[in-house]
Amino acid sequence: MRIGALTRISDVTGGLQPTNQGAGGSLGEGIFHFSGVVADEWRSTDTFVQRDEADSRSITEANTAMSLQARGLHRIRVAANQAMALLHQWKPANVSDVGQMFWCVLAEMTIAENFCNGMPLSSLDANNNIIYGDSLPNTEIYARAIATFDSALLNAPAGDSRADTVKWLVASRRRGSSSISGT
Repeated sequence: MRIGALTRISDVTGGLQPTNQGAGGSLGEGIFHFSGVVADEWRSTDTFVQRDEADSRSITEANTAMSLQARGLHRIRVAANQAMALLHQWKPANVSDVGQMFWCVLAEMTIAENFCNGMPLSSLDANNNIIYGDSLPNTEIYARAIATFDSALLNAPAGDSRADTVKWLVASRRRGSSSISGT
């Protein structure tokens, strides 16, 4: 489960998400590409409607590429939370693995960075039933992400190489959020 959560991050950010077997979906790009198109870091020069919509800031609800990006980010959150529960149960001594999963919930910050206010953050209960979350303003999602980063640091014991990586990743991500969240 831990490796699965890490793989999801790689897929969502690196653009390796499945394209729904050719029946629509991603054009192969990750969330960082699409946010770059919206922010004019990148420019669409092709004929794919999904890219052109993002570039012109007129993304429709039917834009399957953006839907796939949102689902991918939520899947990271769910996978990391599922992995944390299993790590606590089966590998309680692997504290830094849990810290790594808290860091994976960076997906919350990426949701706030890339989508409008009102994104619900749902979860699963112990029986894998969906607990639908309320729509949250981005400021609240940022606050949750920062609290999650703090939990990652609490689960990063000194002298553990994975924990050192978690600390570095949290620090680099928090620097990027400090101007947005006001911390």
